[in-house]
Amino acid sequence: MSSICSAMSAGISMASRRPTWLRMRNMAETLLRSVGDGAPAPTIAGVIPYLSDEWFEAAANAIAASTELRAASDGVNLTLQQSVTDGDEALVWHVHFADGEVGLHRGATPSPTVTFSCDRATAEDIRNGEHSAQTAFMAGRLRLGGDVRMLLANSALLSTLNDALAPLRS
Repeated sequence: MSSICSAMSAGISMASRRPTWLRMRNMAETLLRSVGDGAPAPTIAGVIPYLSDEWFEAAANAIAASTELRAASDGVNLTLQQSVTDGDEALVWHVHFADGEVGLHRGATPSPTVTFSCDRATAEDIRNGEHSAQTAFMAGRLRLGGDVRMLLANSALLSTLNDALAPLRS
């Protein structure tokens, strides 16, 4: 999900000194940036279009292969769900952290801990740095639901998630 990662890299004690709205903005930006952008992302295997079947497969593989992410999720039970609407279509996926096990799955989960939803243009604007997640949230373009405290408490985990997905953005 990478300004959130930058903020999270400073550590939870440093992050806790920031106002809640700033921590929320940074976390939302990390999640949105971690899913790629509107432009094709070059990879070892070639070019993978953003949010395509191939992109989801590559993202799931990157998450599954990250020993750092598994270690960071030890003792954590958290599910982040993202929904991006594109016309009449809704692209929904979730990342589930369960005590050292991590997986990215397409589709909704029955009980997400935290949800993020926006339209594709908003996701791409945030991902590309054209707008901040805070601006999108304040304008009603990015919606956040669920247990925000769990999101804040696991900011370092989101930073590690962002690192695991970085190859899809390069």
